[in-house]
Amino acid sequence: MSILIGQHEFEGPITNFADVPSAPGIYALLHEDPTGSMLVDIEQSDNLKQSLAESVASLNNQIVVILPCLNGSRRKAILAELVSEFEFEDDEPVVEAQ
Repeated sequence: MSILIGQHEFEGPITNFADVPSAPGIYALLHEDPTGSMLVDIEQSDNLKQSLAESVASLNNQIVVILPCLNGSRRKAILAELVSEFEFEDDEPVVEAQ
């Protein structure tokens, strides 16, 4: 099965940590509730298994999806694209005190 985040097709949800490859890629944590899924976190890694070792232990209603990607520059570009796409535009701007 795959899950579309932005224009990218992620593999998952990963239900067994043994299925996470020790390879470079992007991973996303999603929170599932009755109304759907919400993106909680998205990161890139040179080793998905190592990066997800701690996260998987404390998933509580979260699912993991991965996008394997060997090219480091491409990974960073995809991550930047997705982060900018999912930024909350209606957050209050921060005003510095004068």
